[in-house]
Amino acid sequence: MTKENVGGTITQDIILKLLQLNYCSHILLMQITEIFRPANSSKMDY
Repeated sequence: MTKENVGGTITQDIILKLLQLNYCSHILLMQITEIFRPANSSKMDY
């Protein structure tokens, strides 16, 4: 196992973790905006 291979796998691991974090935070943001959405918004289905 060369240093380049190790660095590559570490970089891939970091990118995967960042993508997962980004996905989770995106879902959280969606839920938060749903909760705090004002009543006079364009989405009037309630």
